[in-house]
Amino acid sequence: MRAMHEALADMDVGRCMDLWRAAFPNMPCPETIAEAEIAMHMARTATESLPKRARVWSFQWLEERGLPSHLPDEMKPDRPEIATGVGIAVRSLSHDPDRVARASALQEKLAGAVEDAFLSGVRDAPRLKSMMNKIRSEF
Repeated sequence: MRAMHEALADMDVGRCMDLWRAAFPNMPCPETIAEAEIAMHMARTATESLPKRARVWSFQWLEERGLPSHLPDEMKPDRPEIATGVGIAVRSLSHDPDRVARASALQEKLAGAVEDAFLSGVRDAPRLKSMMNKIRSEF
């Protein structure tokens, strides 16, 4: 089984398939390289004797494809939270204090509307953009 462990560690798909057929002739073997890769990555996440880096890499490979793994939760890498935000930029092309104040007031109005939308659960970009364009045109 040392040879299987080495093939698993090296992600040598062909060798793993050959060793599987030889060691377990009466057991089904993955029929395609794609099936074998999935099985190997799943096995790598469960194999405690493999380095953590290899196990985590296989976990990420499986996760990218929406497949389950056997990696314990405490070994799973932390995922950054995805922040949702809206950029609002309003400026006056003039240095006239009245126009600068108007641009600032528009920016505050847009920011307030976006905040209200977020609080009410509206977060899709096309809807927010439409809302902001309406406020801008009516301002």
